[in-house]
Amino acid sequence: MRSRLLNVPLPRLHRFRGQAIIIGSESLASRAPGRNAARDTGLDPAAARLLHRDTHPKGRPMADSTHALDQHALLFQPYRLAGQTLKNRLAALPLFTGYAYTDGHVSPLLLEHYWRLAGSGAGLVVVGNVAVAPDGVTAPNNLRLDKDEFVPGLARLARVLRDAGAVSCAQLNHAGRFARTEAPLMPAPMDATHLAFDMTSLKAFMESFPLEERFGLTWMVMRKAASWQAGMSREQRQDVIRAFAQAAARAVAAGFDMVELHGATGYLLTQFLSAYTNRPATGGSLPLAKRAAFPLDVFRAVRSAVPPGYPVGFRLLVREWTPDGVDLPEALEFAALLEQEGAAYVSASAGTYNSIFNPAIRRLTARPGYLRQECAALKARVGLPVVTAGKILTPPLAERILQAGEADLIGLGRPLLADPDWLRKAQTGAKVNACIDCYACLRRIVRDQGLNCVRRPPKEQKRVDLEYALQGRQTYKTLIVLASAEDAGRLRELWSGRVPARVHDAATVLFLHPEGGDVALAQARDDLRRWCQEQWRDHGLEPERLRFEDRTLRGAADDLVLREAEAGNFGVVLLCRQEGEAWRERVLLRRDRITGLLGENPGQGRVLVPFDFSPASLLVLRYVSRAWPGDLTFLHVLENGPREAEKQWREAKELTGLDEDTPLAVVARRRGPAQDLLDEVVRGGFDAVVMGRRGQGGLRRLLLGSVSAAVLRGLTKQTLILVA
Repeated sequence: MRSRLLNVPLPRLHRFRGQAIIIGSESLASRAPGRNAARDTGLDPAAARLLHRDTHPKGRPMADSTHALDQHALLFQPYRLAGQTLKNRLAALPLFTGYAYTDGHVSPLLLEHYWRLAGSGAGLVVVGNVAVAPDGVTAPNNLRLDKDEFVPGLARLARVLRDAGAVSCAQLNHAGRFARTEAPLMPAPMDATHLAFDMTSLKAFMESFPLEERFGLTWMVMRKAASWQAGMSREQRQDVIRAFAQAAARAVAAGFDMVELHGATGYLLTQFLSAYTNRPATGGSLPLAKRAAFPLDVFRAVRSAVPPGYPVGFRLLVREWTPDGVDLPEALEFAALLEQEGAAYVSASAGTYNSIFNPAIRRLTARPGYLRQECAALKARVGLPVVTAGKILTPPLAERILQAGEADLIGLGRPLLADPDWLRKAQTGAKVNACIDCYACLRRIVRDQGLNCVRRPPKEQKRVDLEYALQGRQTYKTLIVLASAEDAGRLRELWSGRVPARVHDAATVLFLHPEGGDVALAQARDDLRRWCQEQWRDHGLEPERLRFEDRTLRGAADDLVLREAEAGNFGVVLLCRQEGEAWRERVLLRRDRITGLLGENPGQGRVLVPFDFSPASLLVLRYVSRAWPGDLTFLHVLENGPREAEKQWREAKELTGLDEDTPLAVVARRRGPAQDLLDEVVRGGFDAVVMGRRGQGGLRRLLLGSVSAAVLRGLTKQTLILVA
């Protein structure tokens, strides 16, 4: 029996012996994305396709739109900033994204975010919150620049910005007492001087989250505050100063046009500058000159570490809104000191995590242009270029600020996240999709969920969440386990002609040697190592990202492999099929993330990807669109009718970045999901299966069994990859 899901003639109809039809018209094998294009910058081809699709409404003039700015408006005019020519006066302000990999490297999602940001047309793009030390990260997915190994990834990021016509800036930061570490650094320990304010701030913070989340957040905050027990020693201060300087030198090496020091939001440089957090042990308060000493030492060290004339800016807190905190008069005094030290510009900011959740402050910061007076005061006090901020929601407001001489550059953070077409709409007069100040993006960051915005189209929000979820699987770190000479030969087959890795990926080859040794494995090891290094290098991958380890096998092999995978935080673990060695299959079934058994034909052949429209299978689609280009067939066991399958498949392709004409094979359910899949593997002559594992448990698992486990038992020689 056969039915057609599209009311158009199909140029090519694929069937599995009369049981399945294909929605679509062309084999994926002929459209596999090229690896070289992605290598250039590390941008994912599927993500590139997504970015070229419409994710925001076109800038059509609307009845309630703002008027278009004159083509000669100051906002559109080039601006000379510290030797760099900006194509206009719009600066994309630094927002923490949480898009980096957990080890601090640049990820495809991060590249995509800044590609989109630069594509908005901003003349200056500041990459936010680049940590200068491991003990200075604000979250698990914090971008880092404390080692040379991070330079290649940052170089790709700088190139993405440059290719889009933006001047690139790396914001360097140390989180101080807000860092994710057991022993955070800070100028002085927390005391009870402002206990009433601190408790009020904590209450306001908690009330910004749903009731069911408050207990866990309270525990997190109290645990963090309990670690604020000691101020930094002289040696620790020198270490941080040196870390800032070295990170700045690496930013130069990576190709950034300038760097900015993060002196806002309540992080380490602000903690020294503020009398609220920098209090002497003897009580009282320190004069501004003493509080400013450490930030200025950092600034001088950075200036010394970069070439003469290289621009170094400063993100300046102008109002802290805490007892004894930084206020405008002190901010102006410090700005004057920065000018004397040769700062390239100051970028205004207000509020810290101790104040921004306060209802009174929320009302204040909801007003458009709430920092206009402060920036005007900065302009009057110093001769430095001033980047303004503070809810500049519309282009007419931005132009009024520039015309009034209250700032030199317009800085947009969340407004540009809400509407990347903000600048283009300034030219057409279309209505801006304005930030509604809901704090949803900030709450996501606190929860370690990654940056997103409720003003984005729903599909775009889902796509970012899907990419973030896949990124959490650490797909860029692969552990390949070899326990025999035959395993070593299987790896050669896998990597012959195509190394399944991208430019920023890392792989570790783990040799498991039995007690007493294995002569054949030992002989294969050295030759395989040389061959793998050549393959890795020939594909343009970073040599230092390929490692080799040896372990002597004592005890259960699956326990050892799982320990190694967890210790190395590997996202992907690959083993080879070997008849009679059940420990390999146990690794597959016991492990989360992505685990695979390589079959007899691991490097090529036809790949079947079962798809059931669940969140788990969406992750599979996103994964295979990157890691398994080639002859892919997507298969759905029909349950809800062909029209519903057609609609869901179209939405799935939009979310995962697959080509719009990617086909879907559909089979009628006959003997149960697992057996139906196994039947199609045999009928279609597939060499590999890549499928999701939803992790059902309890009574449902007892009654229905595990589909993935049943498929594993039914396959004999094929590769099986499970994505969990």
